[in-house]
Amino acid sequence: MKTAEIQLSQARAARDAHAFAYEFGVLIGESYAESVILERTPVPPDMKAQMALPLRLVHQGAVQLRAVLKLALANQIDAAVRATAPLGKLSAPTNRALDAVGLRDCGSNQS
Repeated sequence: MKTAEIQLSQARAARDAHAFAYEFGVLIGESYAESVILERTPVPPDMKAQMALPLRLVHQGAVQLRAVLKLALANQIDAAVRATAPLGKLSAPTNRALDAVGLRDCGSNQS
């Protein structure tokens, strides 16, 4: 995901709307796919309490990502971009929560 973020920033700086839209889609798609995998993965009973916060944050992000995708697919690009704002507020706490339970590859070590 870090690669898509870098390419998204480069496309934005270059004012390349096509590249920006593509990288935006890649980033949203990868984020959504990861959240679906995390939400569907069974949690062992002895870890349910520990995983409650990370899974709640991942679910909140997935709900917001679905809204972004729905807007983008309806060609409401400005609204889709605005709808990503809450994701920025969820990113750091979600990464910290995932890191705290030992899921660093889903948290701060995403590539």
